[in-house]
Amino acid sequence: MKPLITTLIFIIGFATAKADTIDYWHVYYNDVKINEISVTSELFSGKSNEITLKIKDIKETDSLTITYYRCSFCPGSKTKVEIEDSRQSIITKGVGTESRNPIKVSVSALLLKYETDAAKHFFAYYYEYCDYSKIERTLLFEIKLE
Repeated sequence: MKPLITTLIFIIGFATAKADTIDYWHVYYNDVKINEISVTSELFSGKSNEITLKIKDIKETDSLTITYYRCSFCPGSKTKVEIEDSRQSIITKGVGTESRNPIKVSVSALLLKYETDAAKHFFAYYYEYCDYSKIERTLLFEIKLE
Protein backbone atom coordinates (compact mmCIF):
# COMPACT_ATOMS: atom_id res chain seq x y z
CA MET A 1 0.00 0.00 0.00
CA LYS A 2 2.85 2.42 0.80
CA PRO A 3 4.40 2.07 -2.69
CA LEU A 4 1.03 2.86 -4.25
CA ILE A 5 0.56 6.00 -2.14
CA THR A 6 4.14 7.10 -2.79
CA THR A 7 3.69 6.60 -6.53
CA LEU A 8 0.41 8.51 -6.47
CA ILE A 9 1.97 11.44 -4.61
CA PHE A 10 4.87 11.46 -7.07
CA ILE A 11 2.54 11.48 -10.10
CA ILE A 12 0.35 14.26 -8.68
CA GLY A 13 3.40 16.32 -7.72
CA PHE A 14 4.98 15.85 -11.14
CA ALA A 15 1.77 16.74 -12.97
CA THR A 16 1.24 19.99 -11.03
CA ALA A 17 4.86 21.16 -10.72
CA LYS A 18 6.10 24.08 -12.79
CA ALA A 19 9.64 24.21 -14.13
CA ASP A 20 11.66 27.09 -12.75
CA THR A 21 14.82 26.64 -14.76
CA ILE A 22 13.51 27.65 -18.17
CA ASP A 23 15.50 30.32 -19.97
CA TYR A 24 13.55 33.46 -20.82
CA TRP A 25 14.27 36.91 -22.20
CA HIS A 26 12.75 40.36 -22.32
CA VAL A 27 12.79 42.45 -25.46
CA TYR A 28 12.71 46.25 -25.37
CA TYR A 29 12.23 48.66 -28.26
CA ASN A 30 13.81 52.00 -27.33
CA ASP A 31 13.61 51.10 -23.62
CA VAL A 32 9.92 50.08 -23.79
CA LYS A 33 9.27 46.40 -23.09
CA ILE A 34 7.53 44.86 -26.11
CA ASN A 35 7.77 41.14 -25.34
CA GLU A 36 8.64 38.50 -22.76
CA ILE A 37 9.61 35.19 -24.34
CA SER A 38 10.79 31.80 -23.11
CA VAL A 39 11.98 28.66 -24.84
CA THR A 40 8.45 27.28 -24.43
CA SER A 41 6.42 30.41 -25.31
CA GLU A 42 5.29 29.34 -28.75
CA LEU A 43 5.04 25.66 -27.88
CA PHE A 44 2.73 25.93 -24.86
CA SER A 45 1.02 29.31 -25.00
CA GLY A 46 0.60 29.57 -28.75
CA LYS A 47 2.13 33.04 -28.49
CA SER A 48 4.36 33.75 -31.47
CA ASN A 49 8.02 34.57 -31.03
CA GLU A 50 7.77 37.07 -33.87
CA ILE A 51 8.19 40.80 -33.47
CA THR A 52 6.74 43.07 -36.14
CA LEU A 53 8.26 46.50 -36.76
CA LYS A 54 6.66 49.20 -38.89
CA ILE A 55 9.14 50.40 -41.52
CA LYS A 56 7.73 53.93 -41.59
CA ASP A 57 8.22 54.32 -37.81
CA ILE A 58 11.88 53.21 -37.63
CA LYS A 59 14.35 55.99 -36.84
CA GLU A 60 18.13 55.88 -37.15
CA THR A 61 18.60 55.92 -33.37
CA ASP A 62 16.13 53.06 -32.64
CA SER A 63 17.41 49.97 -30.89
CA LEU A 64 16.32 46.62 -29.53
CA THR A 65 17.59 45.64 -26.10
CA ILE A 66 17.53 41.99 -25.07
CA THR A 67 17.97 40.82 -21.49
CA TYR A 68 18.47 37.06 -21.32
CA TYR A 69 17.82 35.24 -18.04
CA ARG A 70 18.96 31.74 -17.21
CA CYS A 71 19.16 29.82 -13.98
CA SER A 72 22.65 28.46 -14.51
CA PHE A 73 24.71 31.25 -15.98
CA CYS A 74 28.48 31.23 -16.34
CA PRO A 75 30.28 33.93 -14.31
CA GLY A 76 32.54 36.04 -16.50
CA SER A 77 31.09 34.69 -19.75
CA LYS A 78 30.89 36.76 -22.90
CA THR A 79 27.47 37.12 -24.51
CA LYS A 80 26.31 38.32 -27.89
CA VAL A 81 23.08 38.91 -29.81
CA GLU A 82 23.28 38.70 -33.59
CA ILE A 83 20.51 39.49 -36.02
CA GLU A 84 20.74 37.62 -39.31
CA ASP A 85 18.80 37.68 -42.53
CA SER A 86 17.31 34.57 -44.13
CA ARG A 87 20.68 33.82 -45.79
CA GLN A 88 22.35 33.74 -42.35
CA SER A 89 24.30 36.94 -43.02
CA ILE A 90 24.88 38.98 -39.87
CA ILE A 91 23.11 42.32 -40.19
CA THR A 92 23.79 43.77 -36.73
CA LYS A 93 25.05 42.56 -33.36
CA GLY A 94 25.60 43.61 -29.79
CA VAL A 95 27.98 42.19 -27.18
CA GLY A 96 27.84 41.93 -23.42
CA THR A 97 28.98 39.97 -20.39
CA GLU A 98 27.07 37.26 -18.56
CA SER A 99 23.39 36.57 -18.91
CA ARG A 100 21.00 38.98 -17.20
CA ASN A 101 22.92 41.96 -18.58
CA PRO A 102 21.13 43.84 -21.38
CA ILE A 103 22.51 43.74 -24.91
CA LYS A 104 21.56 46.52 -27.34
CA VAL A 105 21.41 46.16 -31.14
CA SER A 106 20.64 48.72 -33.84
CA VAL A 107 17.32 48.59 -35.65
CA SER A 108 18.41 51.02 -38.37
CA ALA A 109 20.75 48.32 -39.76
CA LEU A 110 17.65 46.23 -40.50
CA LEU A 111 16.05 49.15 -42.30
CA LEU A 112 19.21 49.62 -44.39
CA LYS A 113 19.18 45.91 -45.32
CA TYR A 114 15.50 46.23 -46.26
CA GLU A 115 16.24 49.24 -48.48
CA THR A 116 19.18 47.56 -50.26
CA ASP A 117 17.98 43.93 -50.54
CA ALA A 118 14.22 44.12 -49.79
CA ALA A 119 14.84 41.77 -46.85
CA LYS A 120 11.78 41.72 -44.58
CA HIS A 121 12.50 38.81 -42.25
CA PHE A 122 15.29 38.56 -39.70
CA PHE A 123 16.31 36.20 -36.88
CA ALA A 124 17.78 37.20 -33.51
CA TYR A 125 20.21 34.73 -31.89
CA TYR A 126 21.77 34.74 -28.44
CA TYR A 127 25.29 33.37 -27.87
CA GLU A 128 27.08 32.68 -24.60
CA TYR A 129 30.80 31.89 -24.52
CA CYS A 130 31.95 30.17 -21.36
CA ASP A 131 35.45 28.87 -20.61
CA TYR A 132 34.32 25.40 -19.69
CA SER A 133 31.45 24.74 -22.09
CA LYS A 134 30.66 24.87 -25.76
CA ILE A 135 29.23 27.96 -27.39
CA GLU A 136 25.46 27.98 -27.06
CA ARG A 137 23.30 29.54 -29.77
CA THR A 138 19.62 30.17 -29.07
CA LEU A 139 17.03 31.51 -31.49
CA LEU A 140 15.35 34.31 -29.55
CA PHE A 141 12.74 35.62 -31.96
CA GLU A 142 12.01 36.52 -35.56
CA ILE A 143 11.66 40.11 -36.73
CA LYS A 144 9.28 41.03 -39.51
CA LEU A 145 9.33 44.43 -41.20
CA GLU A 146 6.05 45.75 -42.61
